[in-house]
Amino acid sequence: MSFFSNISLNNSLDMMPSNTKTAASLRVIVFCLFTVFGTLSLALEPTGSYFDWGRGQDGYGYCYEYASTGDVLNQGRPQSNYYCERYSPSYFAWGRGMNGYGYCYQLTPRGDYMNLGQPQSNYQCEASDPSYYSWGRGQDGNTYCYQLTGTGLYMNEGNPVSNWHCQ
Repeated sequence: MSFFSNISLNNSLDMMPSNTKTAASLRVIVFCLFTVFGTLSLALEPTGSYFDWGRGQDGYGYCYEYASTGDVLNQGRPQSNYYCERYSPSYFAWGRGMNGYGYCYQLTPRGDYMNLGQPQSNYQCEASDPSYYSWGRGQDGNTYCYQLTGTGLYMNEGNPVSNWHCQ
């Protein structure tokens, strides 16, 4: 809709009842705002604040709301990850668990482990860095088929998988 078609629409408003005229005028104003400014964000974010990833006192990554001064808002409580994911998505990567085996973890863009360091579904990591199967020697000296992360860490707590995967 061009500027001139808006004018002809406004002239036709004179023939409408008052309440219809108001609704039509609002539609024209909203259309013009979207045309000039593009899609408006309807998120309820207070002016002068923003969301960003940060490290909690426990060492894990969380989404926080910050004042424009850089101070953490909401008494330092983490906010929904949704607010940070919109602008700076987290990612999934293989990592070594406390027991030495490979697991899939969710990390903030700065590399802080999320979800209290608990492993996430392998599916999340498989999508970007697939695991693979390989023959390996077990602690008893016999050869078995093992699943390894894309970075070469043994998975399944070091337990072998079916030989079918390695053939």
